[in-house]
Amino acid sequence: MRKIQVSLLIISLLLVSCDKKEVIAYNDSIVECQEVVVREYVSFNQKLATSTPSLSFDSIGPEAEKAVKIIETEISKISNLTSPENGEKFKESAVELFQSIKLLINIGSEFSILNEHSPQDSVNMMIERYNKQSEDYKFKNSEMLKVQQNYANDKGINIES
Repeated sequence: MRKIQVSLLIISLLLVSCDKKEVIAYNDSIVECQEVVVREYVSFNQKLATSTPSLSFDSIGPEAEKAVKIIETEISKISNLTSPENGEKFKESAVELFQSIKLLINIGSEFSILNEHSPQDSVNMMIERYNKQSEDYKFKNSEMLKVQQNYANDKGINIES
């Protein structure tokens, strides 16, 4: 009888260990995609910022296209992940964040219609739209971090901030 109890304990510990590995791998997969998406956003945003003072946006359209394709690839990767139990909300929040960043880059690409002869009102309007979408991105990023922390707490894993 004692051997059966010990065997059952070992089996249950192995199952918990495998479950934790799956949970951590799921978290890490989403975080890796997030790092790629954020890196693309930061790169695009820097190029946009350096182009704004001179209103020279010739390279913004192609840069935006490249960034959007990369983001779409990352969205596809996440969408195809198999979610562990109670992991779907984490995946959905990541997709919402990535969609927000994609929209932000698409709005940024519209700066390419501006040039040094564009009226200041047009420039200001574009900046205002971009800043408004930036606020949505910041909100969705904050929300995703909350959902990720809830997921980690639910699964009993620690995540680094």
